[in-house]
Amino acid sequence: MLIYGMNFQNGAIFQKRDSYELFLSISDLEFGKLVQAKIRGSGTIEIFNAELCNAEIFADSCVVKEGLLIGFLSHRNGKITIHKQKDSYTGLIDLSKNYDDFKDIDPLVILQGYDKRFLLEEYAKLVAHQNNVISVPKPYSVFMINHGKVEESIRKAKESNFEVLLLTHRENLNEFVKISKTNQFIPGITTKFDERELRELQKKGFEFFQITFTHDKREDVFLARNILEGSTLIAKGISPLTGVGLVDGLILEKPYKMTELMRLAVLQKFVRLYIDLNQVDEKMLGLCNILNFGIICDRSFGKIEYAKSYKVEKISDQECIISYLHENNILRELFFTAQVFQTENRSIPYLKKEIKIRADGRSFYFYSEG
Repeated sequence: MLIYGMNFQNGAIFQKRDSYELFLSISDLEFGKLVQAKIRGSGTIEIFNAELCNAEIFADSCVVKEGLLIGFLSHRNGKITIHKQKDSYTGLIDLSKNYDDFKDIDPLVILQGYDKRFLLEEYAKLVAHQNNVISVPKPYSVFMINHGKVEESIRKAKESNFEVLLLTHRENLNEFVKISKTNQFIPGITTKFDERELRELQKKGFEFFQITFTHDKREDVFLARNILEGSTLIAKGISPLTGVGLVDGLILEKPYKMTELMRLAVLQKFVRLYIDLNQVDEKMLGLCNILNFGIICDRSFGKIEYAKSYKVEKISDQECIISYLHENNILRELFFTAQVFQTENRSIPYLKKEIKIRADGRSFYFYSEG
């Protein structure tokens, strides 16, 4: 395996090319290696190149297979891309500008572990740490309004416990904000990234923004975040690594199977994920509630209730099992396959204490699971 075009090894290395100079260091992590570098100059730098069988690109920021993960921890200095050609994977950073002095570039991790899920969870923790993410924002349930029937939409939104009304057109903006707040909804709006329009919409009282970014550039997201300040920013059109630490949510843009959503949920250690439910059924809604995905749709379902916590008991291409704590503190279990989707209550185990007193007066305590 090559790192920055050099053989992978411990220690610090200096490399000089036509367009840049590079200092590289490799240090130990609990489950692998951390690769850090400083660069002076410009250009497209090959960060890694690896021949990997049965691997996949995950979240546009890492390559993972059973037992091995190679991934970027941040997206700050340039455009990150991972190319695949047969079993060959190449990670690149195209620097956005020329650096006259040495500058830190986005670090890389190489992790080893017993399975993919373990590696992805560890990777997500490292991304959160690298980007100073202590916790991700809460998920919102969002009801889209794309026509003039605001009163009917409000009735449906109340029935299903939605929190945000999301306007998708540009008519009667002031009136929409007023009626949303009167009915105790957060007023939201969809828009493309445009500095001037964001400022104007915020002045009108909108508090929730679904923003489509044309380019996957952290600079644009950073600017939008500064404009909106404390408002909720839900992004579309960027990668998870681009939005980490800046956005309040990221919309997954293509339809996923339920097993795929189970795997993607690990990203919520550093960014909240949102699902557009307009093209799916209530089973998907149930899974999203358990996994704490934000949801966006224009039709009413049953009452939306997010789980307090969950634990993945089993995940495979054939079947998945999740235990979760319902908002009424009821422990439940979800089991699903391609054909079956069922939930049932589970009894909560507890410890029974038995006391035995010996003849000499000493007490002994014995515990068994009830």
